[in-house]
Amino acid sequence: MRSARPLLVFALALCLGGVAAAQVKPQEAILGKWEMVRKDGEKELKVTLEFLRDGKTTCLIQERQSGKETGSKTEEGTYRWLDDETLEVTVNKTDSEKAKVKVTDKELTITPTSGQALRFARVGR
Repeated sequence: MRSARPLLVFALALCLGGVAAAQVKPQEAILGKWEMVRKDGEKELKVTLEFLRDGKTTCLIQERQSGKETGSKTEEGTYRWLDDETLEVTVNKTDSEKAKVKVTDKELTITPTSGQALRFARVGR
């Protein structure tokens, strides 16, 4: 069994190295649609974000009251990564906001410099 130990250590190192190499960068993981729903009594606010590979983003905000849609708004813009944790989003070519971003396969957390963390769930995967 002692002679198998170096082989086992080597195999384990290869497996762990493969897992580390397989981790998706945030720039790839963020691509797709994300959704957040906030409820306040009878009011419900649903926000859907979509990040495209070409640096474009769309934000759809839908408001419902007592089960009926009372309004919606769509904003389009662009985004760019400043580093692996910081995203800059520009809407209407003038309004720009920086935010810290944490993204996994199922959850996106955006913390704007001007506010609290917003948690989104991935849609359709």
